[in-house]
Amino acid sequence: MHAHAANDVESQIRPMMTWMSRNPNGREMLDVGNEFILRFPPQRALAVATAMSLANPFFLPKVPDQAANDLAVPLEDFAEIIMRAKLTAQKARQSNVLIAAAPFSGADLILSALTRAAGLPEACLYATTLDGQAATLQGAELREQELDELALIQNGLNMRGYAASHAVRCTPYMSRLMSTYGVKPIVTSRAIADTIAALDEAALAARTAHDGLYPAYFTDGLPGNFHQLTRDERLTLLAYRWTPWLVQFFVSWQTCAREGLAQPLFLGYEEDMHGDLDLLAARIADFVGYEVADIEKVAIVFADTENPAAARLKTDLVGRGADLPAAARDFIQASIDDFRNDVDLTPLVGAALA
Repeated sequence: MHAHAANDVESQIRPMMTWMSRNPNGREMLDVGNEFILRFPPQRALAVATAMSLANPFFLPKVPDQAANDLAVPLEDFAEIIMRAKLTAQKARQSNVLIAAAPFSGADLILSALTRAAGLPEACLYATTLDGQAATLQGAELREQELDELALIQNGLNMRGYAASHAVRCTPYMSRLMSTYGVKPIVTSRAIADTIAALDEAALAARTAHDGLYPAYFTDGLPGNFHQLTRDERLTLLAYRWTPWLVQFFVSWQTCAREGLAQPLFLGYEEDMHGDLDLLAARIADFVGYEVADIEKVAIVFADTENPAAARLKTDLVGRGADLPAAARDFIQASIDDFRNDVDLTPLVGAALA
């Protein structure tokens, strides 16, 4: 292979990884990936195949049985590699932030600050994909976004740190994972009635624009005729589906914090995202570390009218769930009351239920 041709094909590795990470068509992904590997000399093929496998968790290079035997990893070697990777990730001097987010609670605003102002790359911590968009395109949207240890290790090796935003509850087990791999959690929440109204608007918009490989159900978990229901029917359905999770989300984080298992920064949509944004910038910088997040830079991101996350605040208003049907409001209130002796759930009540 001539030098300029070799350089040209080498420059295509990263774009190919991105393409493979976002391609949900398994057969096409495998065929194109394996054909791409064949464009490299044998001494580079293994490294390129490794990159392709990192890009897509479902990619495996097409190799003869004997070659697969030659590449076989005994359990002892696997254990050693994982241990070394764990130690590297644990000892890495980098800032790792998880935004544990209830839907539409302003997490995208915080994420934009950490990626744009602090320069942290966005990571996916519940699947071993290159990023969250790739996980969505691979059909993982309905998957409970529990932190995956392999994803934590993989992102902990980038020597740059990361910011991730996931709808994930807390448990003692997950708290230990965060502690082991140096993950700082920021928890964002919102009044449930307003969350339900926001979910309804988003689901309708997604149904209108849906053109994915999989049925819309695998994106929103809703019945096929959801977009044909009346607004009251949709809001009631969403309240019954989402309220138990939203309550458990908040209770789990508050309980782990109370027990000393996790030390998150709690942020509320109403008082923080729609409050003093300069103060919010200072709280985030103080929590993440001033050497990572400069207060002024974070505040600039919050004030940037070209920032979609900041612009959304002007339309996604507090109190938008005030007209929920009585059945939905009653169910939300009853679900909150179930835990009234355990955790202060006032942040979930909001104006609609007050």
